[in-house]
Amino acid sequence: VTAIPVGPTWTASMGLDARNGMGGVTVSYDAERTITEVFAGDRQGHLWRFDFTDGVPAGAKGFDGASTPLFRAMTGTKPQPISAAPRLAAHPLGGRYVLFGTGKLHDVGDSGVVDAQGIYGVWLKDGTTSQIAASQVQTLSVSTSSGTRSFSISGIDWRTKLGWTVPLTGGERVISDPSLDLGTMTIASFKPDGSESCDGGGTSYMYRFDFATGNVTGAQVVGVVGAITPLTSIPTTARTQSRVDPRTVVTGFATGNPNAPQGSQAQCRVYSSSIQGRPNVIAQNCPGFTPLRVWRQPVR
Repeated sequence: VTAIPVGPTWTASMGLDARNGMGGVTVSYDAERTITEVFAGDRQGHLWRFDFTDGVPAGAKGFDGASTPLFRAMTGTKPQPISAAPRLAAHPLGGRYVLFGTGKLHDVGDSGVVDAQGIYGVWLKDGTTSQIAASQVQTLSVSTSSGTRSFSISGIDWRTKLGWTVPLTGGERVISDPSLDLGTMTIASFKPDGSESCDGGGTSYMYRFDFATGNVTGAQVVGVVGAITPLTSIPTTARTQSRVDPRTVVTGFATGNPNAPQGSQAQCRVYSSSIQGRPNVIAQNCPGFTPLRVWRQPVR
């Protein structure tokens, strides 16, 4: 095991808020499955890259070649902690995207923190020589109506911008790793119910982005899919889906219904019981509308 130092060494005189630690990591491989790079964020909002092409590095590798971060996520003067692993994707104009969300939920008192967080897509553009600045990341506008999130974007000028961000407010944060599939990023957020870490309740939103533009894909997949809403009781009209836990039922559009939306627009609701015994409703894509993609490594 080799330690790779990054950033200043913490001392008590710096205060508890200056403590640091690395979040989840994402590894990049070459064609022979040899590790070439590692990307990770830390609790001070830094996004780091480590170059393993010549063995274990002595430090991080910034755009300037020095041990500096690629980007720092901030809200005003406060850092936005990155605890979930970032994800890598090819940028349509060359270079790569690093996609990640900010927020944490592991320290005492985190449940009650309502600092603004965000979902980010930053461009590792070939030829960039200095750390990406906040002014180079475009903020997407967000509106919420009846529990549905919608986003709009007038168009990113990639001649001057090196990324985009979606703001998360009111205690909403990202604490789980995003996933990428055929040009779409799926990322879940979580908003705790209260300030007590033992309560366990909260609301989640599942976002799906066309990460090349920042646009949300699918009319019904605009943040509401995956949202968990507490209920007082499960509707008596809910119909049971076969081969599922008997405590879980599904209601929504039936197969062949001419009024049912098509493709990713199809949406059902799953009713279930929480660990506290309270009924919840979870919006999701209807069975049969969202394809399941699998792959298998060929064996020679």
